[in-house]
Amino acid sequence: MCGRFAETSHFLAMDTCGWAHPELGAWEELPYWLRGYVPLAIATQDATALATCERWSEAVLDTQEADGFFGPRSLRTGLNDGPDFWPYLPLLMALRTWQEYTDDPRPSASPCAPGPATTTASASTTAR
Repeated sequence: MCGRFAETSHFLAMDTCGWAHPELGAWEELPYWLRGYVPLAIATQDATALATCERWSEAVLDTQEADGFFGPRSLRTGLNDGPDFWPYLPLLMALRTWQEYTDDPRPSASPCAPGPATTTASASTTAR
C-alpha cells in the first residue's frame, strides 16, 4: 500500500495539494504518508520512490515564506483561529530523515533553525 498509494490517493496529487501549493488546503495525509515513505525509499533504494521523496521534499521546502512558515496557509489559523502545528510533526520527521540521507543543507540553514545565540546559550548552561 505504501509503495503505490501515491498513484491512487487524491491527497498525494501534487497539483492539488496545499503542501506544494500553499493557497490550497491540506492537513496530515501527506505528512503521515511521507513519514513512512521516505524511510521505505531509503531502505529499498528504489529509484522511483527516491525520486518521489525528492520531488515532495523540494515542493514542500519551496513553499517556505519569509517568516519561515511553510505548507498550507490555512494551517496558520486552522485550530481555533490559531496555528495548527500537528501536521508538521510527521512532516518534519520525514524532512529530517530525507535531510540526513541527502545531506541537504537547507533545513539546517532555515531561519527557524537554532543559530549561534541558541548554541551559545546551550553551551553556557552545560558548562555550569
